[in-house]
Amino acid sequence: MDDERSTPIRGSRVRAARRRIATALRSNEGAQAWTVLRVAVAITALVGVAAPAEVVIRGAIEGDRHVPTVAANYFGFFTMVSNSAAAVVLLWAAVWFWTTRGGRRESAPLAMVLAVATACIFVTGVVYNVNVPGMPMARNAILPWASVILHGIVPAFFVFDLFLGPNRRALPWSRVAWILAFPAAWVVYTLARANLVTNTLTGVPYWYPYPFLNPYQPGGYVTVAGFVALIGLVVLLAAVVVVAVGRWRDRDATRRAAASRRSRATGGGGAALPPAPAGPRAADPGAGGIADRR
Repeated sequence: MDDERSTPIRGSRVRAARRRIATALRSNEGAQAWTVLRVAVAITALVGVAAPAEVVIRGAIEGDRHVPTVAANYFGFFTMVSNSAAAVVLLWAAVWFWTTRGGRRESAPLAMVLAVATACIFVTGVVYNVNVPGMPMARNAILPWASVILHGIVPAFFVFDLFLGPNRRALPWSRVAWILAFPAAWVVYTLARANLVTNTLTGVPYWYPYPFLNPYQPGGYVTVAGFVALIGLVVLLAAVVVVAVGRWRDRDATRRAAASRRSRATGGGGAALPPAPAGPRAADPGAGGIADRR
């Protein structure tokens, strides 16, 4: 009997705790704190990218290898591309928040790049940690602690940011295709460049950042196409989730704003005052409801 009574009590406490956390994050102080956290993660990501880069470039200099090619190869890894982009986007979000005083939803361009960064960095973490055949393992990383940052900490933060980041704006479903364009462009660039450069370590006249992109393996381009399609599916699922969560959060924010206006209009339960103009733009000219952006 005690267990039966304690179960709903524990459930109510968990729900109450969730409500308190959500309320705190929606406050200006909570949004300010989350923005500071964004900056901290951005700096951490940049350190995670720069520290191995220094090791690689120093080794190229000491080994008398072509430094520009070594540097370009290093930054040709999707891990480095996605984490560098993620850091820039987080810093952009912080600057936007502080310059606008966080009083309205994020701008449409910022919402778009945040969606791209979130989907891509999520895929970076998933693909690496489930170890698609041929992917480098963490034990082979130049700096294992940097690998933890790039494949663990930063992707995990973006998952939380998707649900908790302040002032998120909804995107129309058509933006899913825009999210896919970024990794697709990277694949095209990588395959086009691969046979134009030399592997500075082995001397072979081509360089592919990941074995699953190498058509010189058994199966050739058919195998490559299969892996690209598989990872493309993961990117698509990530993009759909990112857009769906953004739209859900926008509806929730609009619903709460409408409830707040109704409460103010009735004086907290007293006689009704003249109604405020309907629609999310009445409360926030920069907000834009979901219906405006389908």
